[in-house]
Amino acid sequence: MSITLNLAKIKCMNIHEEIKILLVKECKSMARVLRELREKGIKMPLSNNISSKFRNGTIRFSEVFNILDHLGYKITITKK
Repeated sequence: MSITLNLAKIKCMNIHEEIKILLVKECKSMARVLRELREKGIKMPLSNNISSKFRNGTIRFSEVFNILDHLGYKITITKK
């Protein structure tokens, strides 16, 4: 399954809400996903820090990419 991001609508999208929905679908918690990523050697923040990053709008693309990739999703960017 892939997620297509329409860059024209990116301002309206709340990626935190989208990831929370995917976490429920995959029956995983954010803390579990972050722990599993760190166990794989991928540098990821702790769950309370990532929540702050989402809230403050400071989350990195690579962090979102790694979370989605771990859940089995991909980001597709297409030209309009």
